[in-house]
Amino acid sequence: MVVTWKKVVFLLLLVAAGIWAYFHFFAAAGDTGTEELPQAYAQGNPVALSELKKRPYDKTLSPPFRKMAVESMDPKVREAAVWYLAAGSEPAEEGVIISALGDPDPRVREAACNAAKLRKMKKAVDVIIPLVEDDDIDVKGAARSALQSITGIHRYMGRSEWEQQWNMMNENR
Repeated sequence: MVVTWKKVVFLLLLVAAGIWAYFHFFAAAGDTGTEELPQAYAQGNPVALSELKKRPYDKTLSPPFRKMAVESMDPKVREAAVWYLAAGSEPAEEGVIISALGDPDPRVREAACNAAKLRKMKKAVDVIIPLVEDDDIDVKGAARSALQSITGIHRYMGRSEWEQQWNMMNENR
């Protein structure tokens, strides 16, 4: 293999791009406060959402994240806020998650399904069931996964079957 100046320049540019990406995205996300991560994600930092998911839940941050999940005009901010609330335990967060299941943006609905699944929110089942017929395939999958996790029924079913099963489960209580 012959080493040419073009190969050396290309390799140096590749290394420089890697260093830039590390400091621009990874290091920046690590130094960013938890409350600022949804905005960083919305502004194009792809690492900010995964960094937010790794952060420990802080009960004192619940009110601003609930506000972001409901009031932000940016769907990425709403999505990130719902992901953060998934780890919480405050009753007020459940209402926000249920509300997010009806969000116009599919990524927010998907995050809300995952949040309901993580929290085993039986209150959300009636709102999740229609999402098994959502136009977005990722929302459909998240809805089915949430329903299976919450109800303990591990079968592939459509909306009407889920409604029947859920009604039967509620009658037996």
